[in-house]
Amino acid sequence: LNVTLKDSGGTERGGVDTSETQSMTIAVLPINDIPTFELPDAVVVEEGSSAYSQSDIAFNISRGSWFEDAHGEQTRTFEVVVVSHTPDVGVSIFAVDPELSANGTLTFELIPEGYGNVTLNVTLKDSGGTERGGVDTSETHSMMVIVSPLNQQPLFHLSSLRVIVAEDSGVNIIGNFAVNISKGNFFEDFLQ
Repeated sequence: LNVTLKDSGGTERGGVDTSETQSMTIAVLPINDIPTFELPDAVVVEEGSSAYSQSDIAFNISRGSWFEDAHGEQTRTFEVVVVSHTPDVGVSIFAVDPELSANGTLTFELIPEGYGNVTLNVTLKDSGGTERGGVDTSETHSMMVIVSPLNQQPLFHLSSLRVIVAEDSGVNIIGNFAVNISKGNFFEDFLQ
């Protein structure tokens, strides 16, 4: 930037009303803007889906400003935290926990026969730092993963494959004739 000073004294009789030009530099130091993104309220899959991968679950992903997005120098990382399972049976329905890639792709793997509603808290962190009051971590967004149950075949075992009763003996009650009775799987037994 070149700067000169001019006064109102004029240039009559050899006067000089303008200073010599001086150069200066103005440095605008960047401040990292808060990264942003959006999520749907929920992702719905069916029990037994196993491995799941869907692009663009996180969308409108920004490093914080058009300038930061245009230069693309900052790296971005999503943090996904499982905060609740409904119903809470003491067992995670995930064989591989949910992850979000920098481009917004959600991946996870379900355990066999697991179902329920899981609440995830998601934040986005960029590498822009916090110098001069910068913000490198987004606000937390919540999303549900809803795994819809499929009815499983009920199971049981007979304690004996042969029962002997006398003809005309009337009603016979045999205790523990059917054993290991299950509604289909651990989740169904626990919840119903």
